[in-house]
Amino acid sequence: MRRAYAQREFDKPGWSKCRVYSWIAYRDRSQICAIESWGDLFGLKAYERPCVDREPETTLLRALQEGELKAVGSDGKEIVADYWLGKEARDIGDDVIFSDPLDPAVSIVDGVAEQRRSSPRPAKARAAAKAHMEANYPAGLPRGVTYKVIARAVGVGARTVRRARRELKEQNC
Repeated sequence: MRRAYAQREFDKPGWSKCRVYSWIAYRDRSQICAIESWGDLFGLKAYERPCVDREPETTLLRALQEGELKAVGSDGKEIVADYWLGKEARDIGDDVIFSDPLDPAVSIVDGVAEQRRSSPRPAKARAAAKAHMEANYPAGLPRGVTYKVIARAVGVGARTVRRARRELKEQNC
């Protein structure tokens, strides 16, 4: 019975923060309902239960801040990544739903949220990043503009922007 419930919860298209915490902590379908409250989260840290990530709330917040996981508010609108900057894990409301937490483009692995871009045409993505930088920053990147900011604007990964920037520097030398 519990296994069937866990499977139903795992198969839902949107997950609550507790489901995401459970997934980050255990990476196990049968444990998707292991964390149901802050007490369970505290228990994860206080006791030596075997898990993959002892701070799933930190990992989730980092993924939200970096725009690597989509959050949808109670009004049905996506919550942008900038909203989460300066927030703490306790600021993630119980009414927030995380859409497609197992999307193949997003992986929350080893306590660090990382975006996996499986683009079949990396040269095209680099060209888009180059064009954006040439059009908006011809004299170089101003202070405070990071690769992640550009990556978010163009819709590519920060690594792709870094490579594009390197290629631009090589062209201009």
